[in-house]
Formats: sequence, C-alpha cells, structure tokens
Amino acid sequence: MPTAAANSGEFWEQKGLRVSCGERQSTSFNVEHRSLVKRRVLEHSPGSVLDLAGRIGRWQRFVGEVEVGYDDSIYDFEYQLDGRSVLQYVIERVPADIGAALTHDLSESDQRFKLATTEIGEPIRDRGHGQWWWVRIPRVLLPELADDLRVDGLIP
Repeated sequence: MPTAAANSGEFWEQKGLRVSCGERQSTSFNVEHRSLVKRRVLEHSPGSVLDLAGRIGRWQRFVGEVEVGYDDSIYDFEYQLDGRSVLQYVIERVPADIGAALTHDLSESDQRFKLATTEIGEPIRDRGHGQWWWVRIPRVLLPELADDLRVDGLIP
C-alpha cells in the first residue's frame, strides 16, 4: 500500500503497473498480471497502452487545475473525467490487492477534487452513471466551461 508521501508515478512504476500492448514494454509487472490486465482491461482496445502511473499523474494534475479554476471547454473537462473512469475500470478488473492499492493512491486526489467541486443534479452530458466525479463541477468556474455548462442546462 503506498504511503501518502509516495510519488504516484514512482510507486506504480515500482509495482510494475505500466502495462503495454504496443512497442513500449512494461517495467517489472509480472507476466501473469500483465496478461490478466490485458485480458480484463485492454480486450476492447487492441494496440492500446495503459500507463497507470501516467493516468494517475494526469488525474492529480487535473485536480490541481480544478482547484484554482478550470480554464478549458466541457470537452476537455469530459476527457479528464474519462481518464478517472478508466482508472475505475481498471480497479474493478484487477486483483483486489492491486485495486485497493490503486484506490488508496487516488484517495487524496479524489478528496481534493470533491472539495474543489460542487455536486450537480445530473451527470455531465449524461455520462458516467454511478461514478461520482461525473456529477461534479468546479466551484471556481471560469468563462469557457461555465458557458458550456449553461448551454447544456447544467447551471443557470
């Protein structure tokens, strides 16, 4: 289990959770786990690369942007939420100990995201049913995202 001070990228690289199906090779992820993740997670995306350390880092950076005010469109916001959904997809399909470690590693960023956002009544663009991050928008709304949310009827 990672400590709160653990660098996400380094931790997951040490655990070998950089999984590759293309030219890049995984780090120390054992063959059995790599095969399991490919089978369970990447079966619908042949040729895809699942870099958990990179995805965790992107989620953490995104949360930092949301905390100070997100300055991109709803499409970019959705893209970042999709990234968190991919991480959840992995959590639900890997062995329980790996899923628990990944959940723990995301917990600080998830909590920060909850604090930096406010809940809305319905998921953004009717996506992410059952995933809490899809029903949250930044507390600090900057013009582009605010305009997009108004057009979609999610804010007045």
